[in-house]
Amino acid sequence: MKPLIYIRDINLFTLPRGLQLLVAQNNIAAGGAGDMQLVMAAAVIITLPMIIVFFLGQRYFVEGIATTGRKG
Repeated sequence: MKPLIYIRDINLFTLPRGLQLLVAQNNIAAGGAGDMQLVMAAAVIITLPMIIVFFLGQRYFVEGIATTGRKG
């Protein structure tokens, strides 16, 4: 909620705030027939870097979880 309140400049929006603006501009939240495919494409583009970073660092994530449970 804080980015929604504090950030007014479009160039400084966070990714979820920008996606919310895209939904609001297309009247999807109000039940309008906006460009839902545009919103879905933006959501995929926003999520893709997180998925790539996870798969690149998956070995380290799993190793960290496995060593946390060891005693000794």
